[in-house]
Amino acid sequence: MDITNIYNASYDICGDVNLAKRATILISLVPEAKITDNKEIEKQIKKESSIPFLAKVEKVTIEETENPYQKLREHGFSRKAARNIVRFYEGKSMPKNSYVHTN
Repeated sequence: MDITNIYNASYDICGDVNLAKRATILISLVPEAKITDNKEIEKQIKKESSIPFLAKVEKVTIEETENPYQKLREHGFSRKAARNIVRFYEGKSMPKNSYVHTN
């Protein structure tokens, strides 16, 4: 019997054990998630999660996020500035002809 089966057997006997540590994980979803129902996404995450040290997925919450580019435009940023800020925070390189202006 491997360690996974021993753990599963002990977990079944003990039931819902209150452990000393808990992790919070924030994930981004793939673009295909836009066309998938939130309940289906939650169900698949709970069923198919493979995370080290995971006993059980207690809660999954799907949030609709706003378009950061549009929010920056609403606050008065130019199209180019908004695009560059979003690209920077997404970890994408900025175009070679752009620069950061500091005072």
